[in-house]
Amino acid sequence: MSHPFVTKTTLLHRRFVRALIALPIAALAAAFTIAGPLAHAQTGSMHVMMVDNDAQPYPAAVGVGYYAFAPVHITVAQGQQIVFDNPSTNLRPHTVTSLSWTGRSPYRDLQVGTAFDSSPATDDVITPGSSWTLDTSALDPDQYTYYCTVHPWMTGTFTVVPAA
Repeated sequence: MSHPFVTKTTLLHRRFVRALIALPIAALAAAFTIAGPLAHAQTGSMHVMMVDNDAQPYPAAVGVGYYAFAPVHITVAQGQQIVFDNPSTNLRPHTVTSLSWTGRSPYRDLQVGTAFDSSPATDDVITPGSSWTLDTSALDPDQYTYYCTVHPWMTGTFTVVPAA
């Protein structure tokens, strides 16, 4: 049963407005899906920002506050540099450490820091206001997963494609 004040004209108007809003969003999403990763892989250095806020430090911060790498995924050409920025407005130090699996199931091992590691020593963290640059020349074309060892729920990925 419909509401007595909702007319067919009102319903049509609502559908029309929703379609006007949804169409540009869908077109934009399609453009980024089709051209976004490859278009970004052709230019200079890519930047990934480390994001944190005033949430309490570990262990209270698990599930509270916002800690992330932004964007969470990028695509780069082999040899391109990725700059990981920890803005001066952040409150915490961070790291960029690779995660990968070796072996075959069920005998797999998780490898930490074998492909790259911004902070091999505990004193080498990326402090607020500083950055770390990863040169992808030595990395094979593939997808890579990384995380912050200080805040292990902070994860990101990037894909290395062959250089054009």
